[in-house]
Amino acid sequence: KHWEKIAVSTPSLWSRIFLCDSHINTLEHAVLSATGFQFRQQLLRLFLQRSGQLFLTLHLGELIVKTKCLSHHLQDIRSHLPRVQSLVISAEALPYRRLTELISNNAAPNLRALVYLASEDGDQPLLFRGETPVLQSLSVFCHKQLHSANVRNLRQLHLTYCIHAFGHLLSLFELTPLLEDLMFTEFGSMGLRKS
Repeated sequence: KHWEKIAVSTPSLWSRIFLCDSHINTLEHAVLSATGFQFRQQLLRLFLQRSGQLFLTLHLGELIVKTKCLSHHLQDIRSHLPRVQSLVISAEALPYRRLTELISNNAAPNLRALVYLASEDGDQPLLFRGETPVLQSLSVFCHKQLHSANVRNLRQLHLTYCIHAFGHLLSLFELTPLLEDLMFTEFGSMGLRKS
């Protein structure tokens, strides 16, 4: 009981939230995607509540984003976006429009690292209304131009499936005066370092 009270009253133990399927076997996948929604939602709310006002690390994996329950989870997450410091959205087969409301209509003023590996089927939105003033690390599928509002303070940029013309990449350097590391994946696996 003593250790339970300590755990419950220690916000840092609750500030890293992983809603992903990396440790789920086939049977658990069937249970979680069919009947586990209420459990996952209660767990998410519990973590958000017990984390207090601490900054959050949030990872949304493929199982979560592909279920019909995603919109309910996003409603819970939306009001806590100002506390999110690190966000990973990894679902390459994601129906892209499901996340558009979260990533384009809400500010993320404390977001320092974003991994957004969701496939695009339309124009890339302005991430978090361009209100990512401390964003330093960005990893994205790169089919469209990146918006200058999201990249001006970047130190690390990882582009996957980049099909930009060389001229656009040069203009990207002008928009990112603090950029130290630029990496391409699925583009000859080439890593560049800005000097």
